[in-house]
Amino acid sequence: MGTTCFACLARLSKKPNVTTSLADRIAFARAALQDTIGHVGANGQFPDADYVVPAVFYSQLAAFDAATGSQQYHDSLVQYFQLATTISTNFVNPENYGYAAAQAYVTYKDPVFLEYAIGVWNISNQYTLSQDDIDAGRQKSGLKNFDLAKTCHGKTMAGGTFGTTAVSDSSIAGLSTGQFAILSALLAASTSEPKYLTAAQLSIAFMQSHWLNPQNIMLDGISGRNNDSCSLTTALQPYDSGMAIESLAIVVDITTDSASRSLLTSLIEAAITSTAWQGADGIISNRAHDSGGDVSLARGLSAAYDRNATTLPLREYIKHYFAFNAVVDLARSQGLDSNIYGHWIGPAAATFSSKDQTTALAVLVAAIGLNNDTQPPTSSSVTSIGLQSHGDTPQPTSSFVTFSGGPTSTSSTLSPSTTQAPSPPSTRHSKSHIGQLVGGIIAAVLTVILLIFMGSLFYIRCLRKNSGSLLIGSPPDLVPFRIAQIRPDSNLPLTTKFSPFTSHISQAASSGLTGAASAPVARYNWENLLQPKQPCSMQSSSLAERRPSQLITPSRGSAKPVRVLNSWLHRRDSTVLDDDEAPPAYPGTDVGEII
Repeated sequence: MGTTCFACLARLSKKPNVTTSLADRIAFARAALQDTIGHVGANGQFPDADYVVPAVFYSQLAAFDAATGSQQYHDSLVQYFQLATTISTNFVNPENYGYAAAQAYVTYKDPVFLEYAIGVWNISNQYTLSQDDIDAGRQKSGLKNFDLAKTCHGKTMAGGTFGTTAVSDSSIAGLSTGQFAILSALLAASTSEPKYLTAAQLSIAFMQSHWLNPQNIMLDGISGRNNDSCSLTTALQPYDSGMAIESLAIVVDITTDSASRSLLTSLIEAAITSTAWQGADGIISNRAHDSGGDVSLARGLSAAYDRNATTLPLREYIKHYFAFNAVVDLARSQGLDSNIYGHWIGPAAATFSSKDQTTALAVLVAAIGLNNDTQPPTSSSVTSIGLQSHGDTPQPTSSFVTFSGGPTSTSSTLSPSTTQAPSPPSTRHSKSHIGQLVGGIIAAVLTVILLIFMGSLFYIRCLRKNSGSLLIGSPPDLVPFRIAQIRPDSNLPLTTKFSPFTSHISQAASSGLTGAASAPVARYNWENLLQPKQPCSMQSSSLAERRPSQLITPSRGSAKPVRVLNSWLHRRDSTVLDDDEAPPAYPGTDVGEII
């Protein structure tokens, strides 16, 4: 199997990742469904469409409840199916109603829907060629009045479903065959009856044998009449590939058959990169059914994604191919009723159209099951749709629901077999720059905090050094200080040692210490301790330049001069000293000696 150039869609990337919240996606789809319900007539039909379109809408109501785990539309669907049978007992174009009934049964497990689905299957099966019919050369049911072609290009015609009930119409159609294949697969998954799986596989084999072209695109149309040409319809329509993808996804989910999975992967790769129904802008422009999009391709890709029926890289690419993020102003009405849609390629809806609305709903409902992306855009391949919230109700920036895929020239390629989804470098660079900026700011803040912390430690250390040192005035000669007034402390023991940390000199006594220019005073450097007159670094330098003998520390002092002074003060009976009376001489000291 060859590789597919996913990266060829690089210039289409416009917010491909699913970042809109699940709640907003649910509200967005519900609003469109509710608006559509308002246009359903009393007979359960749309006034502007044929009998087929309401069946498409019924299946979307059931799919919405399945995606949200609710029963919101169960009763409405019961009523709609009852009304539909009053118009046509066996349903005109029954496969669409069978599909809707099967979806409803999967969602609600209500037997009434299973009964409808099986009834439709029984009718369609009568118009589907079995191998017994081919071997007999005539349809056993007698519903067709001509001889059957047994083969075309050497391949059996078994598995093809006639497009109409007209007895002479020999055309085997893509829509009827694809829808019967899907209905059979859904019933096989719901009931586990072998006949449904066998029928689904036979229909898929017919499509693969007769309609799969060399580019892995499904074709359409062939005659079942004997001796007729085996020519096919030349027009390429996305719904043919979409129906084959959906039926295969269900069968792969049931059987895990590797050959079926390989075929499914090839079909998906071809469908999402084909230029047959999408332009360079990546938008499906198919208008075969008068609608600028395709329900069947949306359903098929959704089934492959939900059932995890293909490779992980391709599954991620499917999500980005019709992601629910960026909405462009092409289809959504800009009027008062903002939940109606026009053609996917524009113009925006001016009035309600049930065909356009149900085509858009195919993607809106399918997007509910997509996993959210938490990273910036990683796929360079998709134009997608999205929401912006305004108040309590999410409002789309536009209603355009897009599929993207048209290839453009590029030198890079990506295979679905690779282990990673494609990533645009521009988004990574943006995220990287933001990370670098945040990291730089954090580093700068931490650096400033560290510097402040270190500076504070250094400053405190300086203060502690200053508080532990007794500084001396500049002259080296020390003259005994004069005391203007002092009273002994009766609680002071005679053996108390002098220390700058235990001194009982009062603040008043300290303030009374005076000295003349000729008699410098030895004192605590309280001014420098409490309010430094120079920066800490300058003080440290000044202290370092002083001689060690200029520092008075407790270890250098002697207790004897203190005892002499204390005893002399007691003899004076605490009287006030005369101004010219000097204190007693201290034994072992001379003027200018450091204590």
